[in-house]
Amino acid sequence: MSAPMPYAVVQSAFDPFVPRQALRSYWKSAYLDELTDDAIDAIASKALDRPATC
Repeated sequence: MSAPMPYAVVQSAFDPFVPRQALRSYWKSAYLDELTDDAIDAIASKALDRPATC
């Protein structure tokens, strides 16, 4: 899975797992030159504060 892919392939990769219009989700990503302790702390903090999915 770690290889160059066309944008449309990446954007549709999870379509079979989430039926269209079933969930309203938004995914973001970030590219880091280095995974520092500060970055890990920030990611973990945001993960704990995510909204409920009910």
